Amino acid sequence: MAADDEAEVVDALVKSYEKAAVLQLPDAIRVLASIFNDVTANDIHQKSGRTHGNAGELLPVRVADMLAVMEPLHASDVFLDIGAGIGNVLAQVALTTTVRRCIGVELRKVAMKAADKPLNLL
Repeated sequence: MAADDEAEVVDALVKSYEKAAVLQLPDAIRVLASIFNDVTANDIHQKSGRTHGNAGELLPVRVADMLAVMEPLHASDVFLDIGAGIGNVLAQVALTTTVRRCIGVELRKVAMKAADKPLNLL
C-alpha cells in the first residue's frame, strides 16, 4: 500500500472513530462498577499504614473532573496512566472518550494480575 493510500485509510479511521458514541458518566459508572465489582482490597494487598506499593482509588467522578480539565481529547490522543493499578481509570477513559489508545504502566504484579480479568471484559 502506498504511503498516501495508507495515510488516507488512517485519516478515515480516525474520523470515523471521532464520531463513535461514548458513554456518559452515569452509564460509565454502572459499567465500571460491574467490571471491577469482584476486585477487593485483599486482591491487591492493601497494607495499612504504608503508602508506597498500595493501590489508590480514583473515583469515577474525580476521573471525570480530571478529563474535563484535559479536554478536548481527540481520537488521535493516547492516554497514559503511570501507576495504573487495576486499570479503573484506563477503563473509564476508554469508555467515556474517543482517545485512540489507553496505556497503563504498573510495576506491582499483584495489581496487574487483579486487572487481567476485569480489563479483558472491555
